[in-house]
Amino acid sequence: MPPKTPGSSQSLKQGNLFSAGFFKKTPTSAGPGSSSPAAPSTATKKRDAIKPSNSSPLAPQSTDKQPNKQKSAPMSPLKEMADDDSDDDEENQQPKRQLKKRKPMVISSDEEEPQPAKRKLKKRKESNDDDFIDDGPIEMDEDIKDAPVEEESDDLIEEIDLEDIEKSKQAPKPKPAPKETPAKAARPSAAGRTPSGGNKSLLTKAERQVQQTKAAKKDAESPFMFLHPPYDKYQNPIGHPDYDPHTLHIPPKYWKEFSPFEKQFWEIKADHFDTILFFQKGKFYELYENDAIIGHREFDLKLTERVRMCMVGVPEMSFDFFAAKFLALGYKVGKVEQRETAIGMDMRQRADKKPAGGAKAGKSDDKLVRRELRSVLTNGTLVDPKMLADEAASHCVSIKETSSSINGNKPTFGLCILDASTGEFNLATFEDDKSRSKLETLIRQLRPKEIVHEKGNLDQLTLRVLRNITSISCLWTSLNSGKEGMDAIETITELKNLFNKDNEDADKVKLPDAIESLIENTEAIESLGNLMWYLRSLNLDRDLLSLGNFNIYDATREGQAMILDGRTLAHIEVLVNSEGGEDDTLLKLLNRCTTPFGKRLFRIWLCTPLRSSKAINERLNAVDDVISNTGFTQEFDSNVKGLPDLERLLSRIHAMSVRPKQFLQVLEAFNRLQQVFEKLEEEASEFKSQSLKATLKSIPDLREYISNIESKFDLTENDTLMPCDGADEAYEDAKKLNEDLEQELDEILERYKREFKIKTISYKDVGTKEIYSIEMPKKTSVPANWAKLSSTQKVDRYWSPEVRQLVQKVKEARETRASALNDFAKKLYAAFDEDYKTWIAAVKACAEIDCINSLAKSSINMEEPRCRPTIIEADEAIIDFDQLRHPSMALRRDFVANDVKLGGNDEGTMLLTGPNMAGKSTLLRMTAAAVIMAQIGCYVPAQSATIAPVDRIASRLGAYDNMFSNSSTFMVELAETSKIVNETTPKSLLILDELGRGTSTTQGIAIASAVTLDLHIQTSKPVIWLLK
Repeated sequence: MPPKTPGSSQSLKQGNLFSAGFFKKTPTSAGPGSSSPAAPSTATKKRDAIKPSNSSPLAPQSTDKQPNKQKSAPMSPLKEMADDDSDDDEENQQPKRQLKKRKPMVISSDEEEPQPAKRKLKKRKESNDDDFIDDGPIEMDEDIKDAPVEEESDDLIEEIDLEDIEKSKQAPKPKPAPKETPAKAARPSAAGRTPSGGNKSLLTKAERQVQQTKAAKKDAESPFMFLHPPYDKYQNPIGHPDYDPHTLHIPPKYWKEFSPFEKQFWEIKADHFDTILFFQKGKFYELYENDAIIGHREFDLKLTERVRMCMVGVPEMSFDFFAAKFLALGYKVGKVEQRETAIGMDMRQRADKKPAGGAKAGKSDDKLVRRELRSVLTNGTLVDPKMLADEAASHCVSIKETSSSINGNKPTFGLCILDASTGEFNLATFEDDKSRSKLETLIRQLRPKEIVHEKGNLDQLTLRVLRNITSISCLWTSLNSGKEGMDAIETITELKNLFNKDNEDADKVKLPDAIESLIENTEAIESLGNLMWYLRSLNLDRDLLSLGNFNIYDATREGQAMILDGRTLAHIEVLVNSEGGEDDTLLKLLNRCTTPFGKRLFRIWLCTPLRSSKAINERLNAVDDVISNTGFTQEFDSNVKGLPDLERLLSRIHAMSVRPKQFLQVLEAFNRLQQVFEKLEEEASEFKSQSLKATLKSIPDLREYISNIESKFDLTENDTLMPCDGADEAYEDAKKLNEDLEQELDEILERYKREFKIKTISYKDVGTKEIYSIEMPKKTSVPANWAKLSSTQKVDRYWSPEVRQLVQKVKEARETRASALNDFAKKLYAAFDEDYKTWIAAVKACAEIDCINSLAKSSINMEEPRCRPTIIEADEAIIDFDQLRHPSMALRRDFVANDVKLGGNDEGTMLLTGPNMAGKSTLLRMTAAAVIMAQIGCYVPAQSATIAPVDRIASRLGAYDNMFSNSSTFMVELAETSKIVNETTPKSLLILDELGRGTSTTQGIAIASAVTLDLHIQTSKPVIWLLK
């Protein structure tokens, strides 16, 4: 027999059978590739048929000459595995040893490439206990995990599990076919597995058919056939125009067959079919059925079976990690929490019993740990700071569109903008032009993570514009019109019910000012109603709406700030560069804020620069004061660095979903803010800026509010919020009950020490279940009614009957105490939230100081030459820069500075010509960027700068078409130019790049000349115009 080589492709068992001498392996007539047991099978060559004979080398040696002798029983798998572990050298020395049991072999002449062996998962023991708490994902059997994977082989010999064949014989047999010779046997099934999950087998065609029939029958008997295929709650199939992917229809007959836990699961899943549901089970979160399959497919979580449901599980501490991973792939994530422990469930069941007589006939659901859907997370409605990627706002925008022939079919939009992390709602409404320029400006400023709209409500052009400017990761949620969402009347009714805290008459209920101002605007109110309905489906409506943080959002703030439309924000690269990132943008260059809420405010400042010369000069004065007093910046940065995101945590405290440790961090942060405000007020006593002094003086004194909250609780080692003595009656009662039970247990222990005359007897807690176990020295004689729990080398642990009863009471008392502590924490959060306006005012003041500080740091760190711009008041825009450089390229020594003089005593039009790569487009962009920097209150990279405030920057740069709106390059160019001509004023800055490039040269020159005449001569607009 040839020796076994390392490159052999034999399977583990098969190789051991040959090496042990059970069968001799001879070369076939196929060719040299099959002359050795280590030679692999060749797909392009076919094996010659193996002719059976009484002396065949593939037949067992012990039965060559005894065909009529009764065959021995097949070898058991355990015996076979034992033989596998034997030493190879030993096997080679005893090639002819006989075994009492062996498995019959099947010979086939047809070649089929075997598939790799599948990895087996240990099947979880079935249990009728639906609330069994898992210990974690099940590991694979070690013998399977370590076994080598089968590879392709020339050998057509494999084992058959006789037990499965016997089972298949019990099924109705088809009409017997003529007996075939072994050479004409059926082709083996390399991928065949026994129904019991046994090893891979080489089966005949009839046996494979039996297994396939069993598998098909098993699939047909799936307990959840309503998933194949699924229908929505309106019984619409997938692909129907009105199909609702959020819901699932479960026929009534299945509800009768569900176990209590299955009923609990499907009640929630039926309303959130498109959501990955994490079910809390003790210290784990588990996913079931389709969710489990998705978790296994996407993240290779170990898939196991739980009674009738497939399942994957993750530890409780890993929920945030896996939820973020699912959200990153675009899934919705639901969190189903336990509202009670197993002990709490037992206490509830006893409390539900009848006061007299036996227990009442309770429902099976009452025997289950109660769970409820805490929240559903999406990318646009994340509220937990830990799950948010950065400090940037995460917006969810609800859009409602109408159009009427009265206004020339111009669209009217109503929007409700939600930042769920801070609980802030912003309402907006406006009439837009046909190119949706205002909507584009708003969306580019917000960069929403999710858009909510009604099916069929948005115009096709609106949809094209939105999809063109939103990111790929933006989640689109559509509501079925008439079935989902709320109209204006329903919305106002719901809001009045929400804010009716004193049970007043509905007409007397006071709504937030922002809602009152738009109560007659149907589009804005209906967009709010749709968002309210959506938040209710996510279980977030109460937490966010009850905060009452409603404002009006004006994307352009006409009359108050410079207007930067969506095109200009993109062309000048204010927020995002041409590649979709933030590198070399004005936001990245100037935003040096220290706090998260300061960074969000600075973004708003950058999108809406100041327009009043007085306001600009006042802000520049504040920046100068901070620059001249370096101690102010150092004091502020050192104290606020590392502060938590207070703006977001305040909304979490209002929702009572904050952890005790986070609540303590909030109190500590406000203590630090109070100290830094006092120091900054001293530093700013000599400042010239009145606005900065006013901001510091407007901050309320937080010491009284903080001391009021801190006087209500004490701390323990685990940062648990403990009520002060006498502060909470329920906690005091639970605490006294615990102390009485512990004292009684101590008295019992002392009695046992006297009775057994052993002073070393003590109590030992083993985990959270086996508490107060009595430790006795080994070989100590104890009463027969004592229950032994565990033991070590030196002691045994018991429960006596009286200790067992007291232990159960102690567990219940501790559960009562934990419930009292939880209720006390909620009362403490509610007391803190009563002063929400005071806390948020301090946060906003800190954010404003942080933005001023950021402008000062950006100004002082700018390379020379730099200067404070001189802001003058004039009836037209005036721009005068000496030695101006682009702020992103100011550090380059080879950059050529330029003088830009437009308006006033200079010409109002600048015409730029020159070769490619001469820097013409750079001059256009750096002029606009410098004007924005000056009007937000920052220094500019120039030798000197004089500016009369600009009310709008309008740009027309680059050549591009818009296939989403069916517009060619020339059409886009004309539409943007028409908008510029119609909307600009004498105080506007226009930037035009190669006007007329989308058509022929002669037509382009004609268009450029006509626009020039209209802007500069005929309309007498002293518009600043840079023409490339």
